Amino acid sequence: MHVQPPESDHPPGTFCERTAEAIKSLKQEIETKTREIESQKQQLTELQAQPSPDSDRILEIKSSVQELEDELETDQEELTVLEEEFNAECLP
Repeated sequence: MHVQPPESDHPPGTFCERTAEAIKSLKQEIETKTREIESQKQQLTELQAQPSPDSDRILEIKSSVQELEDELETDQEELTVLEEEFNAECLP
């Protein structure tokens, strides 16, 4: 769902082109982090289901998930700002 600026109206290297690329890159980062969070949550569930789970490993995974979720929230906020700027400056 990547929106590209019309090429004829925005030559290479313009604000609109750079912003469109930043949006694309950020969306990819968000997808990657989302997949990683889900993977780690699955590992956590499996670990907690064991008869005597490793409590240090559980804390490590929980900490990692929290860190990724915080980064994801920041990325989503940044994406919203970039999309708003792109829509205001680059769409007809």
